[in-house]
Amino acid sequence: GVLAAENDPFPRYMGAHSLRLIQSAKYNMQKAADMLKTCVTERVRRLPIAEADVLNDLRLGFAYWHGRDKKCRPCLVLRLERLGPLLLDKERAVRLVIFVLEYGLRFAMVPGRVENWVVVIDLQNVMSIINPLHIGSLIG
Repeated sequence: GVLAAENDPFPRYMGAHSLRLIQSAKYNMQKAADMLKTCVTERVRRLPIAEADVLNDLRLGFAYWHGRDKKCRPCLVLRLERLGPLLLDKERAVRLVIFVLEYGLRFAMVPGRVENWVVVIDLQNVMSIINPLHIGSLIG
């Protein structure tokens, strides 16, 4: 089953993420518990995402994994000029990013060896699709 025990509210699939959440909360257990609750709620609401559901968005080339750096960390490439139609549909963009990150967590990480990744943000030609006056509204 999903739960470790019948009366245990902690889902087994979140075990791998629990230490990361505690570290992220700077060891504030209440904050980590709140983050865990949000994470579980969002995972149940949004996952699973089938590859077929995001295949057209993957083909845009906005977000993809490409090789590893010298420390064997997988490299996530974000090419903002290829954001295109995703700019108009926030939910579609969120589904794509969740799919790409979940894929990386499942297939590119090696527990105990490779537990983080590198992000390369390609800004080439970004001004051709994003009005410079709107950049502030996209951040945050």
